[in-house]
Amino acid sequence: MGKKNNSTSTKAKKVARQRRAATNRPPVSPAPLMAAEDPWADLGVEDEDDYNAAWDDITATYPTLLNALEGAQAGEVVELPGHDDGYSLRQLVRTDDGKVVFRETLAPDSDVRSLVATVLLNHPGNQARTEAALTAFLLEKIPSGVPRGQVEVVRLPGADDALFPQLGYQYEADVQHLQRWDELGPALEAFDPLILECLDSSGMEVVTETFAELRARGLRAVQCELCQEPLTDGHPDWSGVWVSLGDLGGPSCEQNLLRGAGGVYSIMVPGPHRFAQN
Repeated sequence: MGKKNNSTSTKAKKVARQRRAATNRPPVSPAPLMAAEDPWADLGVEDEDDYNAAWDDITATYPTLLNALEGAQAGEVVELPGHDDGYSLRQLVRTDDGKVVFRETLAPDSDVRSLVATVLLNHPGNQARTEAALTAFLLEKIPSGVPRGQVEVVRLPGADDALFPQLGYQYEADVQHLQRWDELGPALEAFDPLILECLDSSGMEVVTETFAELRARGLRAVQCELCQEPLTDGHPDWSGVWVSLGDLGGPSCEQNLLRGAGGVYSIMVPGPHRFAQN
């Protein structure tokens, strides 16, 4: 997720495609528009070496933002480095009306993703209604000051092939009037609170009240009373059994330890989750 690509060959192929496209493209805006440092440097990343290397690849292919915009206008896929904490996909894309925009797709914090996924799994027969209710819930959690009219809730790319369904945020911004990389960050700073919210989730903390809020919307949001994890009985591998998304081996509540057989010594093993049926 995020900027990291676990396949070195995939990353190399993407860089090679971008460089071939740049080589075949007619000469564009020249020297005075100098390449700049990462527009999101103030938001921070965990692996600065990888992140900076990714920016080096981008600016080697597109020395200026104007070069990148012209590449996107010509149909090239211009993907910018995303955050390494969580899912972040940043692209310059040409829309159907021929306009080039900056588009970022973000996954909420992992706790929020787990909650949303379990609720979706708990409604296998009515996904459209459930997704609409969760969309309204997520839109209400957008931090104040963010241009809400430019943000939508979408299925994350690849979610159809994922084990668990995933919803995230996506916004677009007009950047066609920009020329230098150092102009990009200030032009998008209104969305920084949303990015930080997805990285940190301090304003959207998943607590007992969050489950109650979703249940008030008619959704099956179930929380273990002991470990506080969101639960589903629609796990692909454990259908009909209440588990958390991390229970790959079946129900396993680390806060509900049971005494099991262990020869001379007894051992404690995790027991099932405990929750109140609503």
